[in-house]
Amino acid sequence: MEHSKLKQGALAVKDGYPARLTQNQRNWYHAISKEFADRADCTAGASLAFMTDARRFSLSYEVISYCRSTNVIDVLENGVHTTSVRLPDMQSRETVWIQRQTEGYAKVELILPNTCGLRICALGIGDPVPAPPKPRKLLCIGDSILQGIHSYHPTSSLANILALELDAQLLNQSVGGAGFRPELLEEMDYAPDWVFVAMGINDARAAEDDPVAPRARDWFEKLRKLYPHAPMAAVTPIWNTRFPNEAGYEEKAEYIRRCIRQECEKWNIQVIEGDPLVPHVPRCFNEDGLHPNDLGFQCYARGVLRQLDWK
Repeated sequence: MEHSKLKQGALAVKDGYPARLTQNQRNWYHAISKEFADRADCTAGASLAFMTDARRFSLSYEVISYCRSTNVIDVLENGVHTTSVRLPDMQSRETVWIQRQTEGYAKVELILPNTCGLRICALGIGDPVPAPPKPRKLLCIGDSILQGIHSYHPTSSLANILALELDAQLLNQSVGGAGFRPELLEEMDYAPDWVFVAMGINDARAAEDDPVAPRARDWFEKLRKLYPHAPMAAVTPIWNTRFPNEAGYEEKAEYIRRCIRQECEKWNIQVIEGDPLVPHVPRCFNEDGLHPNDLGFQCYARGVLRQLDWK
């Protein structure tokens, strides 16, 4: 079985690389900077899913990008997270061995890292059977927080938790540094049953002459027209310890929240207030004070799942 048939969470697979963005979207980020290109090329939300009775197998890959040096593959067996494999520190080509923790024939999912881009070269497992696709599809669009930057385990990031709890296929098009850019929304060969949005922090730090409100207005309008029947939810920016001391940040953040509320009301999108979702304590955040850690993401996801009206 060609291992590309085992990949999920991607729009296309080319030369072993599961692309979660369209080529136009990737080109847009690549044109800005290498930093944006590396984030856009990460395999956030992608996975390999197959049926097998093999207890041990190898995975050979090539790193094509990374935005954080610590990256982990989580292994799920019949939906249960049983083990993880930390990848060697960003060597370009590597083979890792994965030891299953259960016996017998099972659905195995390898949840790929959020913060590096992997080209899968080989899966040393004989002839696995592709796992049946999950019944519904979830599209996530956001910035570095929804991409899952600084979650140690990919399964602990918000988008992956939502997909696992909703038993949905995930396409995570979140990119670190992203904001409301209507030109990045386009028709895709992916028809989501649900759309989840979490952006705004980067817009809250935009330059004074950056017209955020018109961009947000056009972005939400285009999103709804692309998916006219899909239930949607949008989260306003969460609390953080990093930016509130910046002059004018709180006023700009509240302005962004109002923009999100206004546009979501106009387009029948559920609004979830982000401020109370992650406890206002440093131990729920990475040392940068902005991105939740695994504990913070668990709190974030629990708060979102309690409020979603389209579960």
